[in-house]
Amino acid sequence: MVRQSQLFIFNESTVISATMPPMCHMRSQAKPSTNPQSPAEQRLPLKTISIAFAMPTLSGYTRLKSMECHAVDPKFLQVTNCIIKPIRRNIKDVHVVLKLLQGPVTNASVRLELKQRGYNKPVLYGFTVDACRFLDANNRNTLANVFYNFLKFNVYTNMNHSCPFSDSIIIDHLRHDEKFSLPLPLSMGDYKLMTYWYAYNVLRVTIHVNIETVA
Repeated sequence: MVRQSQLFIFNESTVISATMPPMCHMRSQAKPSTNPQSPAEQRLPLKTISIAFAMPTLSGYTRLKSMECHAVDPKFLQVTNCIIKPIRRNIKDVHVVLKLLQGPVTNASVRLELKQRGYNKPVLYGFTVDACRFLDANNRNTLANVFYNFLKFNVYTNMNHSCPFSDSIIIDHLRHDEKFSLPLPLSMGDYKLMTYWYAYNVLRVTIHVNIETVA
């Protein structure tokens, strides 16, 4: 049986294996699963990842170009908003609402990958993080915390507390301007930031953002 999916696309106009550059040093240790796996479900093995590396800050800033939200399992979750709205030059308003239909959620994880845009480009940075543990921890995964702070999730979303999550996950009118700079060693150009959102180790929704680093 083919599972129906829900797709929202906005285009501007009007770990799991953690991947790092050679300068980075990473150690990962797999944790054995205690839950039986169903062949019908897409399971996501989780690892504890420790990372130590230097991250120079870009001289320019990161520009949002387009965003795509895709509900893989619309019976579990629906995308009711997925919008990048231009306010004025180099300033945009981001609003996303993911409505949970089977809450509360007490087990959640997020996979993030960053790669240059283009055919068959390798992943430059990638990690998977236990969202419940991450939000409840004092010593957070270093790379995950970089993206969490870059996206200002602690300010503009209701993902600023530990599990459970009920009702909806909201990115509430995040204001993106020239002050946004991704503190990673990247050359200027076009990139794709891909995120995969899991509940109970099953993929529920993807949110992909096309960005550009400029001087």
